Amino acid sequence: MHYKSLFPPLPPIEDQNVHNFIFNSPALQEPEDKVLLIDPFGGKTWKKNEFKERVYDCATAFLTPESQGGFGFAPEGEMVAIMSPNCLEYFTLVHSLFRVAVPFALIPASSTAFELQHLFRTSEATRVFVHPTLLPQVLGVAQATGLPQDRVYVMDGRVEGRRDVASVIKAVRKRGVSRVESRPVSRTTLAYLVFSSGTSGMPKAVMISHRNVVISLVQAAVAADYEGPVPTLEIIPPVTLGFLPFYHTYGLHYVVIRPVAGVIPTVVLPRWNVEAVLDLIPKYRVSILSLTPPAMLQLVNHPRIRHVDLSSIVLTGSGAAHLPPKVGQAFKRLLKNADHVGEGYGMSEVFRIDEDQHFFFVERAKDILKVSGAQVSPTEIEEVLLAHPDKLILDVTVAGVSGGRTVDEKVPRAWIVLSEEGKRKGETEVVQELHTWVQKNLSKYKWLRGGIEVVDEIPKNPTGKVLRRVLQDRHEKELHNQKAEAEPRAKL
Repeated sequence: MHYKSLFPPLPPIEDQNVHNFIFNSPALQEPEDKVLLIDPFGGKTWKKNEFKERVYDCATAFLTPESQGGFGFAPEGEMVAIMSPNCLEYFTLVHSLFRVAVPFALIPASSTAFELQHLFRTSEATRVFVHPTLLPQVLGVAQATGLPQDRVYVMDGRVEGRRDVASVIKAVRKRGVSRVESRPVSRTTLAYLVFSSGTSGMPKAVMISHRNVVISLVQAAVAADYEGPVPTLEIIPPVTLGFLPFYHTYGLHYVVIRPVAGVIPTVVLPRWNVEAVLDLIPKYRVSILSLTPPAMLQLVNHPRIRHVDLSSIVLTGSGAAHLPPKVGQAFKRLLKNADHVGEGYGMSEVFRIDEDQHFFFVERAKDILKVSGAQVSPTEIEEVLLAHPDKLILDVTVAGVSGGRTVDEKVPRAWIVLSEEGKRKGETEVVQELHTWVQKNLSKYKWLRGGIEVVDEIPKNPTGKVLRRVLQDRHEKELHNQKAEAEPRAKL
């Protein structure tokens, strides 16, 4: 069944380059000296006009022959891989590549050499821009995949013997090379590739067109107009904090694309760091804060949180994974100027809808278990565990493990991170109490027949998505080893 959006329909949208849509937006007509990007650790600040000039010149450098100091991109057939933690030059590359309509592949900065080979081959990368700290690994993989070494560039900072973005832009400017114009695009022109998280196999490349990005921006604008202005933002200026990884679509859109379109000052962090976030929110009066559920949970449980001035936060929300309601409610109670905590989801989630067209998250489709013929939601069990009145745990994940009535049936198992109260009580007592709590509040087929294990941390990828497979594989390996050890003794 199809459900019609309660928002107004989108206006007619012509096929156009993302760069044109963004750089011709009304917001970009604001004062040229308005601060746009801030590096709080490196001390760099780029104003709107500085950033625009940098994008124009970097785009020119892409298409300028190497003999004239440029990168010498071919007219067609290029695919640029970008691999770096968050940095200001990431903005330069993305918006410059949009301008010349050269597609790029977002490569996770945490990729191993094995993963990199898969990502480079899948994307068919012809060039790579990489952060200096990741250069040795990329050079090794480039050699293994046949990518010429002179097609690997440094994107932030400088490395001897290696061409970098800043130096090439400087060379093109010095030579007075005529600026290239924005390239036209068709309805299907590829803008970039983003990779799936790889939770069900090797990461898959998702193709995003220029039109896809433009429609996403229009959707956001239509929704904002429909919901009306946020009065508090007229008192507290918009400032956002960019820690979400830019190689993830959430970070790319909410930090690299939308704030530029709206000329919203953005404080850029290389990665999530809760201590830095707590320092920077009051320092820069951050008013727009996009989070992930693990980040929000960490903030809610942090001992400093009630001593930090959060009064500047007006708009906040969570994405990339399901946000447990109690976590969202706890965070909302800390904010005096935010009306609510928004939520965003991906493509693999299952929802139910009521008669008023309210959507309710049920579970990620691939995580649902079937126990004794009934569906079991790991999320439901997780929320029950987190709701224990003694607050015994800080974090939890539930997944299926061997132990069912058939070879294929999986039973729920929980991995928990103890709170200070949980540590005080001790692992044995906490596990017993949680089993009792689950059995009191959930039907028998939802009980944790796979057990409860105390861990130091729940493994997550950089966007906050829980890596259940890591825990499941480790547990299954332990079961296999135990069985192998028991068999010789049984024969004796």
